[in-house]
Amino acid sequence: MILLSWSEWKAFIRENIEKVPETSGVYQLDTAKETLYIGKSDNLKRRLLEHLDSDDSCIKKTTVFKYMVTTSPERTEDTLLKDYKQSHGKLPECNEKID
Repeated sequence: MILLSWSEWKAFIRENIEKVPETSGVYQLDTAKETLYIGKSDNLKRRLLEHLDSDDSCIKKTTVFKYMVTTSPERTEDTLLKDYKQSHGKLPECNEKID
């Protein structure tokens, strides 16, 4: 598995998402105080734009995001979710809603 480092935290606005690469990776959606969602995509930019335009009330709470380009998004997402659950005793709020 090849991992690059996490991007810097960015405000969850179209202007910032437009600068995200159209490649596979994982991403994290947060409020100022908590992680809402950890996800994966074969096209980070497209998926983040879908979230931005989502009507989902949980996702709409997002204020910041970060992403990581990886060649193994499924495995990376699984590891991130397991680590989060081990640290917090539960999945992120929006992941729990979906799973």
